[in-house]
Amino acid sequence: MNPFSNIFDAELVQFKTRKQVLNLSAGLASVGTGLFTLIVVVNTSTVVPIWVAGISMLMGLITAVFLLDRLQRARRIAWCLKISDEAVVGYDFSRQRHVIRWSEVGCVDVTDSALKIHSRNRSMLEIPYLFNDYERLGHLLLEHTDRHHIRMTVNGKTLTEIDVYNLFPGLDDIARAA
Repeated sequence: MNPFSNIFDAELVQFKTRKQVLNLSAGLASVGTGLFTLIVVVNTSTVVPIWVAGISMLMGLITAVFLLDRLQRARRIAWCLKISDEAVVGYDFSRQRHVIRWSEVGCVDVTDSALKIHSRNRSMLEIPYLFNDYERLGHLLLEHTDRHHIRMTVNGKTLTEIDVYNLFPGLDDIARAA
C-alpha cells in the first residue's frame, strides 16, 4: 500500500517555475557574457578607464549574485506534493525530490501567495496558491501541524500575535453592527 495517501500536483506551477528558471538562466548567461566581454575589452583597450571597468564588473557581479539567489529560491517551489503521517515530499521544477519529515519541521507559514514549510535545518518547501485543491491542502497541513505540535504562522507572525481586525478590516464594522 502507498504510504502517501494525499498527493497534490499543479502542472501550471511547474510550467511557470520552469519558465522563470529559463529566464533567470538566460539572464545569468547574458551577465556572464557581458563580464567576459568587459574583461577582454579592458585588457585590449586603453580607452576604457579602470574605474569604469571596476564599477561595471561590480554591478555585473551583484546582478549575477541576485540571479543565482533567485534560481536557488525557485528550487524550493513545489509543483507536486505528497503528504503522509511521517513526512511531506515536494518535487521542484527539475523533478528533484525534497523530503521534510514532520519531526524536522520548524513551522508552517501561511502567506498571501503560498504555504511555506520550514525545516529546522533551514530547507524550505513553498506551495503556491495555484494548486487545484489548495483549500484541502491547507486544511491537511493544518491538521498535521496540530498533530505534530508544529508552530503555525501567518505572514511570519504567530497566531497569538495576529490582530484579526488588521487582517480583516471589514470585521470591525460587522462586530459593531452585531
